[in-house]
Amino acid sequence: MKKLHLCCASKKEGQFRPTLNYILVTKQECVATNANIMAIIPSKEIFTEQFIEDMPERFLIHRDDWAQLIKCKIDLEFINNSIKAFIGNRELTIKIHTEESIGKYPQYKDVIPLIKTQSSIRDVGVNAELLSTLQIALDCPAVKLTFHGNNKAIYVSAINYDGSYGIIMPFIL
Repeated sequence: MKKLHLCCASKKEGQFRPTLNYILVTKQECVATNANIMAIIPSKEIFTEQFIEDMPERFLIHRDDWAQLIKCKIDLEFINNSIKAFIGNRELTIKIHTEESIGKYPQYKDVIPLIKTQSSIRDVGVNAELLSTLQIALDCPAVKLTFHGNNKAIYVSAINYDGSYGIIMPFIL
């Protein structure tokens, strides 16, 4: 499983925007953001067809629970608004959350730059540590950066593109 929890807000950062402590899971994709970086992974890259069929249309998993899930065997089950998984011989039950109970997840699609809007830029600053975190979360050895103009989100995709991508916010030099 992908290390999406690395892109969530830290407990300190997330105290003002609690939903950023969670990963949004939909039947199409899983999304994690801390407002500086965002990773988006197709759900089919993480879960089985049966799991996707059984799960609700949209739910949230806390970053700490996701960190536990990535240690589990691939066989996950969705039962009674929770995820059942196994770590060795130990059964793990992960509670899922709704946006009604935690808060509305940010409109993440609104900040994703359109590929067709590329433009030349003069200078852009990128936080290397955040880019490294995003690369680890996308689980890829190398990434491609696509720039869309000064002060616009930078589109980050895996070189071995499996449908996973993300964005990183630039900083002004």
